[in-house]
Amino acid sequence: MPGILRGDFIEFENGDALYDRGFGERRGRKLVIDMFEGVYLQKAGKIKIRRGRSTLPLKQTFEIASQIHPGFEVKYAVYEDLLSRGIKVRYTPEGHFLAYPRGVKRGDRAESMILSFTDYDNLSMNDIRKYLKKSAELNLRLVLAVVDQEWEVTYYHVKKTGLEGEMGEIKLRGVKGELLGERVFVENGGSPLHSEFFFGNRNLLLVLSKIEAKYLKDRGVLTLDEDITLDAREQNLYRVYSYCRDRGLVVKTGFKFGSDFRAYKKIESVEHPGHSEYLINVIRKDDKLYLTEMACSVRLAHNVRKSMVYAVVDGDIEFIEIKRVRI
Repeated sequence: MPGILRGDFIEFENGDALYDRGFGERRGRKLVIDMFEGVYLQKAGKIKIRRGRSTLPLKQTFEIASQIHPGFEVKYAVYEDLLSRGIKVRYTPEGHFLAYPRGVKRGDRAESMILSFTDYDNLSMNDIRKYLKKSAELNLRLVLAVVDQEWEVTYYHVKKTGLEGEMGEIKLRGVKGELLGERVFVENGGSPLHSEFFFGNRNLLLVLSKIEAKYLKDRGVLTLDEDITLDAREQNLYRVYSYCRDRGLVVKTGFKFGSDFRAYKKIESVEHPGHSEYLINVIRKDDKLYLTEMACSVRLAHNVRKSMVYAVVDGDIEFIEIKRVRI
């Protein structure tokens, strides 16, 4: 079936068979398909594409498409992968795909907004927030499609989330602590802080991190003669820590999981705290999120049955959950 290349689309005099299969759009009596559809159908041997009197080889069609659409080769890998999974896809002028549920009819609403990247790309959290805003305006879920060096595609669902725990208010007051280096030591009077609220690490003495100690001091639980100073990075960690603790979460170090924090909705006892529900990485709005590092974090969180959450520190704190999904 011959089609004529006209600028950034391919036109058919009679494309009923393609239209019935879900490709292209009607313009009067003619059918118009985009370059992604064109390369896909030409590669499958379903169409021929002409420019002037010449029939284009697939390689030349691909080169023309790459000139029209920046990053075409990566986006095409995503397009072809989605179609191979039985998913209807449309490319938009904004540079992303709209994906539709299986079995949809023409005119039905899309389900997902899909952005295409390579595994060596990076994004600022501000970029991700803009994409989330756009997908929310369209009432679509946001999916990142990452194409790796072996041309395989992995999909990640990105969404805003809220974190809430079930721990009660800390009613202790006047617990005495002493700052020694990077830790605060609390004698026996502070034992309920550990046994009931899982602060610090207890041996003969209760040992608190600077962030834990500052939180307790700021809320009148702990008294210290010394001031606790935090650098810029620690101040961001403290803001997120305080936000989560104030909302009933138990927040502990996430170092063993390669994250800033792990967080529990509730613990029944320090002897058997159970599994934390979240791993949290603290990141500023302009910080870069490298997709290879993101993939590692998300995979590890999944393997240990936790949600991977990024706490974006700006004027406010915004929590963004990223998880790998099957499309």
